[in-house]
Amino acid sequence: MLCTEIGNKIMRNKTFLGLGLALGLGALALGSLWLFSGFDPAPSSRREVSQAGLKIKPVAAAPVLPILVQGEAGPRALAPAPSARQALFPSNLSYDARLRAIHALGTQISPAERTLLLDYLRESFPQDGLNPEQRNGLKNDILNVLRAQEPAVQELTRTLVDLYQDSNQTLIMRDYALQHLSEYRDKAATLNQAAEIDRALWRASRETTQTYAGTALLALARQAEQSEIRNQSALGGSEISQVGRAALELASDESAPLASRITALSVAGRMGEKDVLPLALTYARDSQQMALQRSALATLALLEGQGNKISPADKETLRLALRGSELLQQPNIRNLLLN
Repeated sequence: MLCTEIGNKIMRNKTFLGLGLALGLGALALGSLWLFSGFDPAPSSRREVSQAGLKIKPVAAAPVLPILVQGEAGPRALAPAPSARQALFPSNLSYDARLRAIHALGTQISPAERTLLLDYLRESFPQDGLNPEQRNGLKNDILNVLRAQEPAVQELTRTLVDLYQDSNQTLIMRDYALQHLSEYRDKAATLNQAAEIDRALWRASRETTQTYAGTALLALARQAEQSEIRNQSALGGSEISQVGRAALELASDESAPLASRITALSVAGRMGEKDVLPLALTYARDSQQMALQRSALATLALLEGQGNKISPADKETLRLALRGSELLQQPNIRNLLLN
């Protein structure tokens, strides 16, 4: 009898212990779900290669939250948000964690952080533990953060110009600098800074050894269109006309990189440069360089839409040149040649 009673008590205790353990584990799981449900780190930025270079995409600032664990006295922080210095220099942080740390800096960083970021940008070969592709990505996101600062960072214009002119920087980073200059121009604090940006973009538009000219022409075209809308010109004449002529000159230069010529041809058409019509007709008949041919046909369609008529004889020549080509399946080209 005694043994039976003791055995029953042991079984009851095991049952209660098992039930308590199950409830405890369930509570812990629910607590963990509650703690981490709000943790949503900012995504890594993505970039897309274009004919004129790499397109930059602004990254919205997002907080980097500390990791929380459930302790005896309640939630406690294990890992505070990384600092700017930790994001830049060798540490145990992953590349994505460094990006999140940069995104978390916000729009009012301290003077010390601003100096740290600007100095890092100027370094051609910083000892940061990153490969060149990662370094370009991190620098690009740093520039996004600096451009978003309130008030504007006065040193940023000079830094961007220096980055473009620094031959020790990677080609991609120099192209990024031109794109950021274009985006930053409207925020430039002084007329002198805006003029400095304009001069840098025009110098780059005459670069024929790399693809910077295409990037610069796209920036100048955007600026010219905005100036035309505002009915003002910083160049003392029609910016659209000047950009169109510069684009035509580059598109005609067979020694320039093909990507720059393709971009220039498109910009010339976009600016309504009438003298680009014969050049576009020549390129449109050349099937040896399909990318250039495609750009030429698109430019012809754009020009005709602006009222620059292409003769029936030229259209017939193009139809014969494109016989059997997949390009004839594109609606804008079909409309151009069949109407």
